[in-house]
Formats: sequence, structure tokens, C-alpha cells
Amino acid sequence: MKKAIVLIVLVSVFSACTDSTKKSVTHNQYNGAIITEKESEKNLLLPKEHKAEYSFSNQTSKDIFKLESDGFDPLQSTIKFTITNNKGEVIFEESFKSDLLIDDKIYDQVQNPTNDDKKKYVINRMKTFFDVNSFSMPAITDEDEFTAEYSDRSIWEDIKSDTSSVGFYYLLGSVNGKSIAYSKKQNKVVVFFNCC
Repeated sequence: MKKAIVLIVLVSVFSACTDSTKKSVTHNQYNGAIITEKESEKNLLLPKEHKAEYSFSNQTSKDIFKLESDGFDPLQSTIKFTITNNKGEVIFEESFKSDLLIDDKIYDQVQNPTNDDKKKYVINRMKTFFDVNSFSMPAITDEDEFTAEYSDRSIWEDIKSDTSSVGFYYLLGSVNGKSIAYSKKQNKVVVFFNCC
């Protein structure tokens, strides 16, 4: 009887060890490839895409704002930013390196960021890129002042004259902030402010 109890205890311990080992490694399919990584690394993968819908080019329908990555490394991938209208037409497109999602605000979180800190920051920025606070209506208010260094006068006046225009602001790197809006006169998305 004692041997049976000892055998049951040993099998239970062995089984528990095997289960914890299985949990430490997972297999994920990402961008068509099977990736094996430890649980601790799993959360450091860049999402394949992030989408949001907003009324932007037309007040009666919503456009699809999308970020799409070509890889899973948050520091070494390329991200394509597109806006597609309700007819399926791409009305804005820009590509940039994923590490440009790192800005100076990272230092508010950690003084000397490690590569893992940077990866987490990029992933979070991608997930919050289309935050509602990045949109404004009208795109240019009466209080906003034109600055020749950062804008084109004709584009500024075009967007400012349309009080139903919606502006979207995004920052790449620490200093490349862009404000875009849809120009109904030009039938396209324009950059009405770009600093610095």
C-alpha cells in the first residue's frame, strides 16, 4: 500500500512539472509563419494590424484607419498606415519604421529604457495610435494660428474654412508630428500641419 501511495505522489509531481514546462513555450502563427517563443516573450510581438473606424472624409459614413506591420519585431518592422473610405478606396497611405513609434514620453515611464521596454512601448503606441483624443473637429479652430514653417497657407485656409472637417494628429519619432484632414475641395487627404 505504501508503494502505491509513493507511486501516486511521484506521478503527480512528474505530471505537474511536465505541465509547467508545456506552459513556458507556446506556438503562434503570425504573418503566415509558425513562431515558438517563451511565455515571457509572447507579449513582445508586434500585432499584425490595428484598426479603427471614424467619420473622417464623410460625415455620413466611417472610414477605416489601419496600421499593418510586415513583421513581429517591434523594433525592426515596417508599418503601413492607411485610411480607406466606405467605397473601399485608399485615401491615405504612409509607411514608416516601427521604432518611430517611440517618442520622448517613454522617459516618463522609465529613465533608461531597455530593448524590452522599447518593444512594449511600440506595441502600446500601435494599439493606441487611433485614440479618440487624436481626432478633432473642426480640424483647425479659430484659435489655431498659421505658421509658415509648418504649413502651406492654401491648405491651411482650405481646411480652416470647412468647419465640418475632422483632423487627425499623429507623432512619429520625437519631433515629426503631423495633422491631416480630408479636403473636400481637393478630394484627398492633406497634411495641414507638420512639425518639426
